[in-house]
Amino acid sequence: MHPSIIKGIQYLQGGNTEEAISLLEHAIVENRYLWDAYYYLSKAYLEHTKDSQSQEDLRKSLQALHTLEHLNPHYFPQKVGVLKKELEASFAKMGLTMADEVGIAQSAINGDPTEANAHSRLAHLLGEGPGTRIMRFQKIVETDPANILALSQLARAYSETNDLLMAQKLYQKILFHALGLHLTETFWEHEPMERIQEAVRWWSDQEGQGFHAEKESMELIFSFHSLSKIFSQQGELKKAAILFAGAIDLAINLGALTVLQHLFNDFLDLCIQSGQYTLARNRLAFLEKEVDQSNQEKLLDPLLVSLVRSHQQEETS
Repeated sequence: MHPSIIKGIQYLQGGNTEEAISLLEHAIVENRYLWDAYYYLSKAYLEHTKDSQSQEDLRKSLQALHTLEHLNPHYFPQKVGVLKKELEASFAKMGLTMADEVGIAQSAINGDPTEANAHSRLAHLLGEGPGTRIMRFQKIVETDPANILALSQLARAYSETNDLLMAQKLYQKILFHALGLHLTETFWEHEPMERIQEAVRWWSDQEGQGFHAEKESMELIFSFHSLSKIFSQQGELKKAAILFAGAIDLAINLGALTVLQHLFNDFLDLCIQSGQYTLARNRLAFLEKEVDQSNQEKLLDPLLVSLVRSHQQEETS
């Protein structure tokens, strides 16, 4: 966990909400993919409201929570749900009501029918099943075939119906539209890892210049990983390992390794099964450099690490 988040939590637990807010906001400035920072920032503003009675602080708490849900809708749903109820109660005490989220999402869709973020939010709020979401996002893709967010949501919905072939096609479309990667058999025959790395570097440079939104980058990481899982289920372990490495490399380049680090054992296991030891060693070295020793012990299976390190086979990653 980022040092500023750790200190921020300590200040929050000690009742010093102002210092907590300052540290957590600093962490987000350094890395906007630190999900824990948004969560605890929301809690810190909410706690600060109890003393300040400030409506602005309350709205900042809600904004931090909304940002977290927008960037990572899968972040500890129970914790987020509890915090949201606390926010609702605080709004009520001040004689206020939280904004009508359904109405806001619908209004955004009315303004731009291809606004996939708003569609995703509305589908979540309405509890739509995969069939309804397929119809919803298919309409967007028909109008905007290169809409990464809509393609990703469509692929997820098909995955939920166990139509993995359609999901695979959609995830491959995402990599094609976003990165220019056309995953034909010819692609896999000519240095696929190098081509993925080149595309990942290009995307990361573009995002750094403000050409891509964080949400698109997150969906691209997710697409690499989801496609890796599909190939793995098909027995295409080498391809799966390369795609998983692509997800990790993109996360590293964007400073978003926290998104995938809990899956690192899966990556190591996949590399071992497919004989991609160099892929594993290279990414393992980066993880060990970026993550402190105590967290490494929590994240990494020592047996898998030992197998990767002891293997002498040299391959080109």
